[in-house]
Amino acid sequence: MSEHANAVRGRDRHERPVSILPPAISDRRVTVGRLAVVATLVIWMVYVGSWIVGQFFDGGAATTRAKVEAVGYLLVVTLLTGSSLAYLMSRLGYMYRARQHRRVPRAVIDDYFSHRLPTVTVLVPSYEEEPRVIRNTLLSAALQEYPLLRVVLLIDNDPSPTKASSRRLLTAARSAARQVEDLLSEPATRFAKVLEEFEHSSSATGPGVADMRRLVEHYEAAIGYVEAWRSDEFRDDPAEHFFDEHVLGGLIADLAATAEALRRAADEDIVLPPERLHQFYRRLAWTFRASVSSFERKTYANLSHEANKAMNLNSYIGLMGASYHDVQSVAGRVLVPSSSGKRSLEVPDTDYVLTLDADSVILPEYCLRLVYLLEQAQNADVAVAQTPYSAFPRSGSTLERVAGATTDVQYIAHQGMTYYNATFWVGANAVLRKRALDDIRVTTYLGDWPVHRFISDRTVIEDTESTIDLAQRGWRLENYPERLAYSATPPDFGSLAIQRRRWANGGLIVAGRLRRMTRERRARAQRTKFSELLIRSNYLASIAWSTTALLLLLVYPFSSSLLQPVLILLPIPYFAAMASDLHSLGYRRRELARTYGFNLLLIPINLAGVGTSIVQAILSDKSAFGRTPKVRQRTIPALSFIVAPYVIVAVAAVTLWHDVLEHRWVNGVFATVNVTLLSYAIVAFIGLRHSVLDVARHVQLRLYKPVRPATRALPLTSEYAEGDWASILHLGVVRSNHPTAQPAVTPASTSPDATGVHVVFQPIWHLAQRSIVGYEALSRFADGGAPHFRVAEASTGGSSIELETLLTRHAIDAGEHLPADGYLAINASRAMALSGAFHSLGAHLSRPLVVEVSAIELSAVTQFSPRLGEGTRWCLSDVSLAADAVELVVRLHPDQVKIDSRWLAQSDPDARRHLKAIQAYCASEGVDLIVQRIEVDEDLVVAERCGISLGQGYLLGRPRDLGPSAPASGAARHEHEHGG
Repeated sequence: MSEHANAVRGRDRHERPVSILPPAISDRRVTVGRLAVVATLVIWMVYVGSWIVGQFFDGGAATTRAKVEAVGYLLVVTLLTGSSLAYLMSRLGYMYRARQHRRVPRAVIDDYFSHRLPTVTVLVPSYEEEPRVIRNTLLSAALQEYPLLRVVLLIDNDPSPTKASSRRLLTAARSAARQVEDLLSEPATRFAKVLEEFEHSSSATGPGVADMRRLVEHYEAAIGYVEAWRSDEFRDDPAEHFFDEHVLGGLIADLAATAEALRRAADEDIVLPPERLHQFYRRLAWTFRASVSSFERKTYANLSHEANKAMNLNSYIGLMGASYHDVQSVAGRVLVPSSSGKRSLEVPDTDYVLTLDADSVILPEYCLRLVYLLEQAQNADVAVAQTPYSAFPRSGSTLERVAGATTDVQYIAHQGMTYYNATFWVGANAVLRKRALDDIRVTTYLGDWPVHRFISDRTVIEDTESTIDLAQRGWRLENYPERLAYSATPPDFGSLAIQRRRWANGGLIVAGRLRRMTRERRARAQRTKFSELLIRSNYLASIAWSTTALLLLLVYPFSSSLLQPVLILLPIPYFAAMASDLHSLGYRRRELARTYGFNLLLIPINLAGVGTSIVQAILSDKSAFGRTPKVRQRTIPALSFIVAPYVIVAVAAVTLWHDVLEHRWVNGVFATVNVTLLSYAIVAFIGLRHSVLDVARHVQLRLYKPVRPATRALPLTSEYAEGDWASILHLGVVRSNHPTAQPAVTPASTSPDATGVHVVFQPIWHLAQRSIVGYEALSRFADGGAPHFRVAEASTGGSSIELETLLTRHAIDAGEHLPADGYLAINASRAMALSGAFHSLGAHLSRPLVVEVSAIELSAVTQFSPRLGEGTRWCLSDVSLAADAVELVVRLHPDQVKIDSRWLAQSDPDARRHLKAIQAYCASEGVDLIVQRIEVDEDLVVAERCGISLGQGYLLGRPRDLGPSAPASGAARHEHEHGG
């Protein structure tokens, strides 16, 4: 079979990435997750009890060797159980967070950044990366829809290379920033000018429909620019395909959906407020506006040249907030601080630093949403906000798919760790608060030159150790529960071995600092929970203990008395949970077996990393940073990593043979599973042929041949905009990743549950006829926020019409199940009533519609002509019996008037006179008069005594959900209590 056929056979089943938003988590799934934790603990305790009885009471451990073996085996089982518990608890925390997550509407974010502009510098550390890798990462960073953004490529290549390939990569890296800026220059200049023209035109204060259509044209022009950057040349590569489809394609979809939503609003003769239009112009300009440059620390003698990513970042961060003069000294080129005069380099300080590995990409809203999160008052102590990276889909081989599956499963674990305040910084992407970095800065000297360390470089897992530095000083870290970042997965065993050995190195060293962190927290009267310690300890040290434990189980012939049948049940909750998680992520459940074999294959690699940690701890030295190759050709693994799996299989097979001869059947079951899956992993992930070639000749071979993709037609704008215009503009859009979905975007969520809005209905009664004539729709927010406050907040940012349109659609949809013999009353602001939105909202409604506008908003209005659809009436609500009440009703001439029941009981002669005047006017003009807030029997009696025929209130029917199976609210009670 050809290599290409092997690659195609191993291709991932799902072609699209996992959904950006977390999936709906059912009560059943949470319950099963809790039971998995409980079951694991119970089974472990049962085993410990049987172990104590069997080994010490029944004489199973009669000799010293037997005692040591028994204690060692219990320790192995306990450590593996601890790792299982940590994972099960983390996924449970993920479920809790996923259920609580509510995506902030895009309109709210737009409004926030209209008034505050935190600055961000994006740092992209790069060492001998391929030009396309750098270009895609820089472009994904530059296309962030963020107001003030600087993107800096930190080139760490040898500045004077001798190899031709290194010279090629250095030249390409130095030109990458300029190439990206050249791509952005034309649209950036055009849309900056468009924004300036809008701000200085009359449209900025009084826009019309023509301005809405002009904005649509600008968005369509932006689509053309981005579409021109797409290419089919490299689409056989998973990372290239993802960048083309989901970074550039995602931005196109967002722009197209916004344009279509604006067009639909304009077609309905709706004009958004000037503040909102201004936000859309700014979004267009901000998307293409970014300063892109590069920096090479190794060209300067007074900056650290240590070969690791941490010092590459530290060198530039240490320069921030000052200006420098590039001078030639006896030591070579140096950067000298320059307070005045000639400046060769100016490095502004910014509020936040976004670090992004050169093999990672981020989606267009990444920076906007994470900075907004950090800017909230409740997150003032959050130093790092990140979204743990996911694997690129469309993997080219079985190894890449399984490695990607472990990455995607780890995303779940990382998200759950935040629930227990046990978040670790995952260095591929993160937004760092600059003030927090300054808080952990350590300064040493290189000769007379200061060297600042913000990110620890003592170990090769610099992000992990820096997490503990921040935690010791009282900072928190937060995982944002959306998938907004993606990173490359090693495509072959050689590059995977380099990556995983680096990950296994350093955890034991950092683990020793947990005790100091706990002690310092205690000194600040802060408590460290056991759950946090368990999860942090597992994250730092589980590679060491689980690898050692698995190796012992594979090669050591433990006594059959130690392997109780109950032990077979112990890993079942863990494996069942992981299989469920794999399935929820779009993988086959059978990938669980491959994943287990994959982890067995990593045993020698993990042991090498752990051994390096131990040597480093003894020698108090630094480990060399092992860079993962970012090439699609095979990387030859170390000889020991090829030979060791075969040796382990051979020893495990001998152990299995002894188990069979000595009738140790439980031991034999474990040994059989391990030998089988490890053998499969060797064949599938290393390959017999490649093993022979790598050992014998160390010859690099290509994994696959490029596949020419099918021609892609340019989709029309309307294909991208599913859902109503208000949902798209207010909530933002999320691309559908379902395999059968159209290449479109949908609103982030328009369902009441997802937006945190629930609609209830209160009946409006004809008091004399004892019948319901209408229902008032009332929106309820899940967090308890009052709707009028939400609308007022949205109004300050110009997005109130979008929010109210969204709420009205929810109310109309929910009202489909109401009894047919009643009208539907909707509350609206003055701006909403004048916007014209009700022309389309009420067009397909099967019942009469009444729009209620508060008299408080209209008290100073001389004329009011709401733009409503044909047959739609409007009600003046909250009318008081003040001196100007009659004049207000006469002046505005509504179809209905609502007054509060408390005004009816007043003994003030003036109030009675005003009431009679309003009643007389309503009777003569055919205006319905309604009493609201009838709460007790006395209110109803007074209303009937005054001759008012319509009313509503808690006495007549509380606001409640009137779904398909719910009875009409308050009907039975009213009939019983009032003699209907």
